[in-house]
Formats: sequence, structure tokens, C-alpha cells
Amino acid sequence: EFAKEDANLISSGFNSGETIVQIVGDSATTGPRLELKNKNTGANACSELLGTDAGGQSTAYLRFLHTDQTNNYGEISFGTRNVQGSPPAERVRITRSGQLLVNRTSSNDDEMFSVFTDSTSHEMINLRNNAASGTKDMITMIHVANSGDRVFMRFKRTGSVTNVGTIVTTASATAYNTSS
Repeated sequence: EFAKEDANLISSGFNSGETIVQIVGDSATTGPRLELKNKNTGANACSELLGTDAGGQSTAYLRFLHTDQTNNYGEISFGTRNVQGSPPAERVRITRSGQLLVNRTSSNDDEMFSVFTDSTSHEMINLRNNAASGTKDMITMIHVANSGDRVFMRFKRTGSVTNVGTIVTTASATAYNTSS
């Protein structure tokens, strides 16, 4: 164990890109481990790796959330800062059951992948096959700004400018459109 005051642990002047800290192990299974342990058992207890800028201000974090101390459940979250003077905000979370949440901290129902935005512009999720050939398949889901509850899903081949199909929903109807 290192004491915080250990002069060999805290160094300055390394600016050559060389390794500053190295943890080495020799195991046929799990190699070396870095353990961050928070001895607090409260509901909001966590451990964290924090990135800071040259002025010492936090810019991003990787947080290990101890969500249930009795059963040893945990979650991981990633945060970034985009407002001066405010701490990094959570952007992505992986829950104890494997759910991937983007811009939200809890899920609804049984969502395994959830993206949330409170944007006033077009909200979009894009799944794209980035194949090396000129043709790329794409599925895009868009909530069009200022359109009420209209949601638009587009299926497209990027080698052409036309959609292969669309699904458009409103509060009272769903339209399925295909090119076949």
C-alpha cells in the first residue's frame, strides 16, 4: 500500500510520453488488478477515476457505482463536462443487468438499450454499416422537431439517395412505406 505522502507515488516533470505508472502481474487467468475501494456503505457510495485538465479542473470520469452493498451489485457510468464551472455530468451508464443507457440514469420497462435527449432540434439515432464498398446500409430513427408526436424511421442504402422504406407514426396512425 502507498501512503499519499509517498514521494515516489506523486511525481512531476514527466512530459516525454513515457509510462509513469505500471502495474505488472504474472497469472494464467486474471492479471494485475487496480482496486478502488470506498468503505462507505451508503446508497450513493462510488469509486471514481477522474480526468483533469492542466488547471486541475475535472473534465471527465469513469465511475463505479456501488448500488447494492448487501448483494455486491454495481454499475458503471461515464461522465463528461461541457459547461464551464460545473462538474462532469453522466452521459452513459451500464446497469447491473447489462442495460446500456445514453443520457439517462435509469430505464423504463425492460429496455436493454436506451438513448434519451431533451433536445429541441431533430433527435436522431443512426445505426450504420460502415462497409468498405461504396454501399452502406443505414437505419435512422428521427423525432422531427416541432412536429408534435411524429416519429420517423428510415431504412436506406447510402449508395443511392432514395429511401428503401420508412415508418412514420403519429398519435393516431402508422404508415409503412416500402420501395418494393
